[in-house]
Amino acid sequence: VSQKISPTPGAFDAAKNPLDIVEIDHTLLDIIVVSEEDRSPIGRPYITMAIDVYTRMVTGFYISLDPPGTLATGICLSNCILPKEDICSKFQLKTEWPIWGIMRNIHMDNAKEFKGKMIRRASQEYGFTINWRPKGKTHYGGHIERLLGTFSRKIHTLPGTTFEDKKYRSNYNSEKMASMTLNELENWMHIQIVDIYHNEKHSGIGTSPLNLYKEAIFGSKRRDGIGVSLMQFNTQKVRLDFLPIIERTIQRT
Repeated sequence: VSQKISPTPGAFDAAKNPLDIVEIDHTLLDIIVVSEEDRSPIGRPYITMAIDVYTRMVTGFYISLDPPGTLATGICLSNCILPKEDICSKFQLKTEWPIWGIMRNIHMDNAKEFKGKMIRRASQEYGFTINWRPKGKTHYGGHIERLLGTFSRKIHTLPGTTFEDKKYRSNYNSEKMASMTLNELENWMHIQIVDIYHNEKHSGIGTSPLNLYKEAIFGSKRRDGIGVSLMQFNTQKVRLDFLPIIERTIQRT
């Protein structure tokens, strides 16, 4: 009832700069991937993705055949924080991916992997605030949900797609048509995000995500820039800090 009678703002303007607010979520991708060894179908992967609310840039993502959990969340968040020059080089991307650093706020839903010990300890270590979506308020986290929907639709053009609409599935054998490995899908996703999505005009901000990010950092006629971050990270430590935590008692054996 509240969703029918309560006002839902058309724009979320609490974020004034890059990394003020980052939203994170998972989804099951509408595609079957194949094995690296014999190219046989092995299943549908999941993606965990994070978006910077102010610029609409993707801050990081992680694709895996494992169901969403603490590991996927941690790897995605460490990818958000760390510089991405090595990723651009690995996948031979044509465009830079300059957004990195510690977010000030993370918005997420109430899934158990978002409420575990790892994310709580990491928030204390790195100084970001966790904001869980109020129950029943489905419009919270709308930016990441729309972004995941955008890439889900793009995936429907790939071989092995399972489609979203049932009427298309009956005439298409997804397992038979599947031909992309997990690594090939990851490569395709990096190109779609960094080389294409970041450079396209976004209707919500009136420019491309990359242009808005550069304007926020370096300044323009309409605003002052906040400058480039001088933070330095130990890559191995960051990745370890965002791995799942398991506590055990010490026994004689």
